[in-house]
Amino acid sequence: MTDFYPYFTHDGSVGLYSPQFNDIYHSATGALTEAYEKFIYPSDIENLMSKESIKVLDICYGIGYNSDMSKETPKSCLCSVIWNWSAYYTSAVKSIIDGTWDGSNYYGGMSEGLVEITDLADFCVKGTQEKVDEASSLILSGKFNVFDGVMQTNDGKTVGEAGKTLDDATITGGINWYYKNVVVEE
Repeated sequence: MTDFYPYFTHDGSVGLYSPQFNDIYHSATGALTEAYEKFIYPSDIENLMSKESIKVLDICYGIGYNSDMSKETPKSCLCSVIWNWSAYYTSAVKSIIDGTWDGSNYYGGMSEGLVEITDLADFCVKGTQEKVDEASSLILSGKFNVFDGVMQTNDGKTVGEAGKTLDDATITGGINWYYKNVVVEE
């Protein structure tokens, strides 16, 4: 097993560096740069900002992603989806020890303990926890996958096939559409 060391990325965020693999376990450019590349540039918001005015409508409380954002935004974060990377590292190390490591991509989720949901904020509506528990149970049982079946996009097109799950390549790099309830105005 390797040792990991803090690595300060180009924009000041911290990643983990493995000298054994000479690799950084985060983008070397950093989280801020990554946010621009994944969200700001694809949304073309900078072009929209050059107009007389831009209006951004946030009609709901937020859900944190990757870390527990309730610490940063306690009055607006309903809950957070967090990644427990120890689930992946445990799986990887076990496969190395037992000789089954093949270097393939890892697609763990809730059932593997990689993806977790934090406790709900105390200001959530009564009954919310029950709905979260219900959805979590369906996901964990394999009866529901958010990438199953035919999904309607916000421009009226459809993605996916009845009775099938989107393939990993599409999920990890081919989603360039919004779900049907997302409205984009220019």
